[in-house]
Amino acid sequence: MNNQLFLENEFIKQISFESVDELHHFMTSLDDLFVIGQDSGIVQQQQNGTHQLDSRSILGLFVKKVLLNFKSTLFDGLIKLFDQMSEYLNQYYRDCDQYTMDCSDGDSTPRIEFRNTFLSPQDEERYIYEEILKINGMTGRVSPLEIQVEIDQLKNLLPQVSKIHLLSLLYHCSHYDYEQSIEEVHRYFDYCNSNGSMILESVGSLNSANMMLPYAVLNLVKVHFHFGHYEEAYLALRETIRIAQERSDHTCLALSEHWLMKFLDLSVYKTLENTDLLEYLLLSHRHEDLLRKNLVRSQQLEMDALSSLNHSTLSKYHFQHTKSEKSQMWSDIFQPIQQSNLKDESILNNNHLLQSNIWELLGNYSLSQYFIELTLKYNTPINNNNDNSVLKGSSSTAFSQNKKVNSSLPLYASSNILSTNSLSLNNFIRDDHQYQQPHKQQRTETALQSYCRLASIYATQGDYKGSLQVLVNAINENQYHQTVSTDLSFAMLLLIYQTLLNQNVSLNDTSSTMELVIEQMIALGAKCQPLDTQWYQILCSRHCISQYYLQRKMYEKAYKYLCDCINLCKDYGMERECIPYHLLLSNLYTKTTGTRYHLYMSLPYTLNALSLSSDYQSHLSIAQSNLLLGQCHFQQCQYEKTLDLIHQTLSFILSNKHSLLQIQLYMLWSKCIMIHKNSLTQSLDKLSISEDLSMKISSCEYLLEIYYLKSLIYNNLNQIDNRNVYASKFKSLLLRQTSSLTINDTVKSLQENNNTFLLSLRV
Repeated sequence: MNNQLFLENEFIKQISFESVDELHHFMTSLDDLFVIGQDSGIVQQQQNGTHQLDSRSILGLFVKKVLLNFKSTLFDGLIKLFDQMSEYLNQYYRDCDQYTMDCSDGDSTPRIEFRNTFLSPQDEERYIYEEILKINGMTGRVSPLEIQVEIDQLKNLLPQVSKIHLLSLLYHCSHYDYEQSIEEVHRYFDYCNSNGSMILESVGSLNSANMMLPYAVLNLVKVHFHFGHYEEAYLALRETIRIAQERSDHTCLALSEHWLMKFLDLSVYKTLENTDLLEYLLLSHRHEDLLRKNLVRSQQLEMDALSSLNHSTLSKYHFQHTKSEKSQMWSDIFQPIQQSNLKDESILNNNHLLQSNIWELLGNYSLSQYFIELTLKYNTPINNNNDNSVLKGSSSTAFSQNKKVNSSLPLYASSNILSTNSLSLNNFIRDDHQYQQPHKQQRTETALQSYCRLASIYATQGDYKGSLQVLVNAINENQYHQTVSTDLSFAMLLLIYQTLLNQNVSLNDTSSTMELVIEQMIALGAKCQPLDTQWYQILCSRHCISQYYLQRKMYEKAYKYLCDCINLCKDYGMERECIPYHLLLSNLYTKTTGTRYHLYMSLPYTLNALSLSSDYQSHLSIAQSNLLLGQCHFQQCQYEKTLDLIHQTLSFILSNKHSLLQIQLYMLWSKCIMIHKNSLTQSLDKLSISEDLSMKISSCEYLLEIYYLKSLIYNNLNQIDNRNVYASKFKSLLLRQTSSLTINDTVKSLQENNNTFLLSLRV
């Protein structure tokens, strides 16, 4: 309110001049503002009460520059300055009158009091960019209606600025409003073209030349691709390349070539209704060759942002599609990420998420969590009170980011607006000129993905409470997250499902709840969203359905469904994603001992999973495969091989605190020690460790088996009191978790799974 009064009263009075002489007197009096002989850089106040400036301060330097220009101006320049000041005041009064009329009409919509017609083009650029950062930070955190009001205010404030329509485009894209996004992208480039024509006229070029056209079509490609309209996107991309080639626009060609690589992905190609469109492209280009060619082109054109994006894309491609040896992992995966960070710091958050995913699959959860925390540090506001609860045990440190401005393009259409390099989320079309500051640029999509990944790591380690706390904090911070992303909703459903599966595996009452959760997960996966996110949710949903079939002993359905999942992954070029389905198939045969399926049938699927895990350096899958393979050796009475696999896997599982795998390992170890070394005491020790871990994560499935085995061992040791304690625990848990009709089935299953162990005790 004080600023408004100053603008309406004091400031207007100071610049209201009745004549040129008054303007001249005002300009010459500015010399009196400076402090003479003062060394301090702060505002001083003399005895007469007037504020004075130090000539070395920022404001002092500005006033000195104004005085220098004024003193070098002739009389006609002074008259021109007087006319400009008068026109500015007249425009101000007209805007005020218009605002008064709008208020008198009863319009309750908040409006800007007057238009900033005095802003220079550079000031407008900075102002709009700050507004883009502001609205990026508001997305998902405040109501979409409030964001729309902010954009409408900006349109009223600066109607002649084309980037207001870019901001509106960002808003509609992030909220998945296709029709409005298409309208805004056309409107934005209409404004850009009109400004470009004015520039061309001023330099004497042809008016018909349209500098912005190829970039307009290229951004149309982005919008179509963002909404999953791949055929329209590809046709628009071909048009972009044709126009850029006709005009020898190498910058636009480099950007188009980067987009061309996205259509080489089988997950895009298989989605097209008319696959003939891409048949020649797939036959004539290899993904990696085209990527390296584009990388060289971007470096030759000194397009640092695009070069950075290509390095990051190359790392992701090697990680997902190539089988790198350990000696090549640095040069194939991590070195390109480092080069990407050096080229363009604005992509740091996406690269941190990529590194987090890589380290998670490589089996190093500590480093994976570290890079997630780095991302959250960049995206969390300074005044966020939940920072410590979200990043518990955080070891990350904040980095300063200073993004240099790239003004080499005729349109704000560098690679930053084309970035879709993140693992699950796309960066929407946005302004090219980004100069980030710590805690200032808050990318909602990146933050949501970071929260989900952190929650997933906690859940993988069996810390379901910690996982839930992370998601709750994320939801509290992003109350309108459902309007821009399904990531948090899907992560919450996945956590609920994992909790029901691992903690109440035999509870019949959870069947309907688990079915409902799976239905909701499938519904979210079918929504319009970025391609990586959609595939992640589809594959996760299929994995949950397979687990549900196994848990409910629907083995025929489980087998057919898992085979379909493996074929789907192969058809869409996602061989790495076959690993968990091979593990579930192996687990299926392990669980069906005594039926027409034979235990040894699990061996081929276990070896397939182990081979793929080794090829792709997926250490978590290697550990899971080793345990399944160890169970096969155990059933074949090959105890030395079983113990070798246990010792090979032990260090990895312990270092990453994977609770479920630790339980499985110690239970298998206990049985093997009991039978091979006939050591009941050591066997009890291993079972006790498994029991503590199972109690920690409330895993009823493993507690039932542990109580059953312990009661048998204590009975064999003639420790009747301990036997009765664990027999009572087993009976109590069994009655609580199963109905009377399934108690006999559960006991029979435990006896079948531990038949070798029981025989050993009898001996």
